[in-house]
Amino acid sequence: MVSLIIDCDDIIGADGLVPIKLYVTDEAGNQDYCSTFVHIQDPNGVCCWCPPMITGIIENENQELIEEVTVSLSNIGGSLYPTPVVTGTNGAYYFNYWPTNGLIITPEKDINYLNGVTTYDLVLISKHILGTQLLNSPYKIIAADANNSESVTTLDIVKLRALILYIDVELENNESWRFVDANYFFPNPNNPWQEEFPEAIEYDFDIWGSSNFIAMKIGDVNDTASLNSLLGSDVRTFSEAITIHLQNKKIAKGEEFTVDFRAHEFKNIEGYQFTLGFEKEAVEFVNVVPNLEGLSESNFGLTKLGEGKITTSWNSSKGIDLDKDAILFSMIFKAKSAGEIANIFELNSYITVAEAYSGSDLYEVKLVFDKNDNALIKKLTNTFELYQNAPNPFVDETSISFYLPKSETVILKIYDMSGRVLNQMELEGSEGFNSKKIKRMDFEATGVLYYQVKTNEKTLTRKMILLD
Repeated sequence: MVSLIIDCDDIIGADGLVPIKLYVTDEAGNQDYCSTFVHIQDPNGVCCWCPPMITGIIENENQELIEEVTVSLSNIGGSLYPTPVVTGTNGAYYFNYWPTNGLIITPEKDINYLNGVTTYDLVLISKHILGTQLLNSPYKIIAADANNSESVTTLDIVKLRALILYIDVELENNESWRFVDANYFFPNPNNPWQEEFPEAIEYDFDIWGSSNFIAMKIGDVNDTASLNSLLGSDVRTFSEAITIHLQNKKIAKGEEFTVDFRAHEFKNIEGYQFTLGFEKEAVEFVNVVPNLEGLSESNFGLTKLGEGKITTSWNSSKGIDLDKDAILFSMIFKAKSAGEIANIFELNSYITVAEAYSGSDLYEVKLVFDKNDNALIKKLTNTFELYQNAPNPFVDETSISFYLPKSETVILKIYDMSGRVLNQMELEGSEGFNSKKIKRMDFEATGVLYYQVKTNEKTLTRKMILLD
């Protein structure tokens, strides 16, 4: 053979190495040969070969992309193939690997169990259990099954409340996120466990293409979980506030005393949660005495007593109205030193976020101290605050909210990253919570923008994202 024909088949699906033998004959007729290889390359892409990759997108049922999902590739026997890959902000994964039948694609994300989980989720799950307001998708029903029993019961509420109260840090029989093949059709959407749903995809080379998944954050049935770093954390914008009142009084060292937590503005409230902080050097917790309907000792988290913090979470399947000064619960403490109630306790969001719910409205929860002469004094100093816009990112419109300790005129300014002012408006702010809705038509820009609210004494600035 004095010639050899090499074509694209020697590159596509192969390593490009073609074995050959080279023969040499001298003038006397002596002959010998050696074996070697010709390395065939295609630097100009003549063969136009694009190797198929195993790829896909992971998003929730609202088509929002999920970051930090670890995707593994294995064979039917369970042996892992390449190193697992992790999705970025675009929710995509891919394996630069020649696919074959029998490969199993499995996503996993088992971090931050409390992401997106609040007492409001318990309100919605309770209504689903009672049949008064059903969860409207099989994905939300799966998300409500906290104990992975293939049903939604009050035991799921118990498990999720233990997370909210920081009694537990994870779910014993479940993971933080679950995933379903995006092409799977639930035969009975009201009972997603009627048939076993696929949480992994077996790759089919004959119909190769994207292998996509729908993600569910366990416990989050109202879509408030933080999905990726581009979108940022969920923004909680308060409609109003409810106050819980304590009677301020002096206490003596060694005295065992009772603190009654009394309701004000408690109208059509379906749930609340907050962290109660106390000066651990001044008092020692003894006991709690529940009084509100549906409230028991299990609604309080005592794992952080050593840090001077008590968590609480309560919910009802219907809105509850209480008379002014009705006692929600009482707590018994023992004084380690002399002092005043107002200097010992505070209500905050250090562990469990302070908020309450009335229908779809989100309320702030405040602690107010009543003096013996019934004049009200607040334990926490009211300060000017600027909140994250909601929604963020936004397309058509968003709301900018801020809190003012007193009524005054403020300046709202929107500008881009170069400092160019896109819009400026003067607002008559009232004492308490304020909100201003802005629309895309109010300015011409996209991408990262800044909004700033200026009072007579202080200026605060936050970042927001406007999408095309």
